[in-house]
Amino acid sequence: MTRLPCVIETAIAFKSNPGLTKFWGLNFTPIPKSLPDNIRRHLEDENVLIDYGDPIVLVIHITMPKFGFTDRGKSTLSLPWDVEDGIKESLKYVAKDWAKLKRKKRRSEQATLKELKTNPTVKQLKPKQVAFQVMEQAYMAASNNNTLPASARQIFYQIRPLILEHSSESWTYKSFSDWLPEFIKKFPEIAGNWNVTYDPRGKFYEPHTGRIVDLGTKGVRKYINDWQIGAGHHNRFKFALFIEKEGFGDLFDAVNLGNRYDIAIFSTKGYSTTACRELVDSLSSQGVTILCAHDFDCAGINIYKTLAGDNDRYIYSDRPNVIDLGLRLSDVQEMELNSEPVPYQKTPLPTLKKNGCSQAEIDFLFSHKTKPYSGDRVELNAMPSNVLIDWLERKFTQYGVTKFVPNESILVESYLD
Repeated sequence: MTRLPCVIETAIAFKSNPGLTKFWGLNFTPIPKSLPDNIRRHLEDENVLIDYGDPIVLVIHITMPKFGFTDRGKSTLSLPWDVEDGIKESLKYVAKDWAKLKRKKRRSEQATLKELKTNPTVKQLKPKQVAFQVMEQAYMAASNNNTLPASARQIFYQIRPLILEHSSESWTYKSFSDWLPEFIKKFPEIAGNWNVTYDPRGKFYEPHTGRIVDLGTKGVRKYINDWQIGAGHHNRFKFALFIEKEGFGDLFDAVNLGNRYDIAIFSTKGYSTTACRELVDSLSSQGVTILCAHDFDCAGINIYKTLAGDNDRYIYSDRPNVIDLGLRLSDVQEMELNSEPVPYQKTPLPTLKKNGCSQAEIDFLFSHKTKPYSGDRVELNAMPSNVLIDWLERKFTQYGVTKFVPNESILVESYLD
């Protein structure tokens, strides 16, 4: 195979305010979209260590005779393996001094934490206590005094050293991602006008157009705005499939599922994010019905309930149009799907009852009700490809998913345009 010639240019520079600023382009054309996943993941390399909260300006430019894309809308860049390796190596070269500083900072923070743990004179505070005391300070630092949007991760990097000064207990970004929305909800007089954004986790695929929406705050709000100004999306589909697991995209493309049924498809790698629920809220208000497919286990049923109802992180403006496709016990029994054992550290019984499981489902999922707790589960992946598609199509028929035809006036207007 003949490799295409390629020139890769990368550079970084330090800046005074926090928050990564990225510029990238292809063949001397700047690209306004965020970095593709196949480039972005190299920023996490131990020899690069560039995070979204870092005070760094990053520039990447790639010159090639021809670029490949994985979709008709040319929104997902496909790069040969040798080009990806070249990008990785160039990033390691230009970021070597920064990565050295970042590793030194990590060691310093670990040393500080160790000192706090071993010094009996230090007052022991809970990390959450400290976080609530300094949350406003951290947000203002990350958002340039509330004049710019700030991502949750940017706020995290501002608040981390403040917490380390006053608490020796361990905590993670996951913990912080729960504290932040709780603080905003609890103190609206302080945080009611904050512009907090969340990183994408998952994608939304629109039928026919090839449009792909990153399920982060920025991507979702732009897409919602397009609906509100009548950009045509509301004339393309009236159903959307939320599927718990990623990895079915190639299968769905192979059978042309989205286009055949005029159905949008999206996933968030498990539990729905705040941005995802904001999208569900908006789609529901426009008459779109969301069909939720999930594993038959405690987590899968919880994923459906989280998507379909309010929680501490998001309150729907109205009851969302979400239907549970399954898997449920009846599906498992009908298709005679194989199950697998699952252990529990604590009893899942309260959660299963709260989520409306039948007694038969509880007995399946939680068969051993004394310690050590255990039960069985069935994943969507237990279905072969043809079985999964057949199951989805039966469910589509059951819930009235058919080709969507706009009214005559819309068709005439579109034809004349």
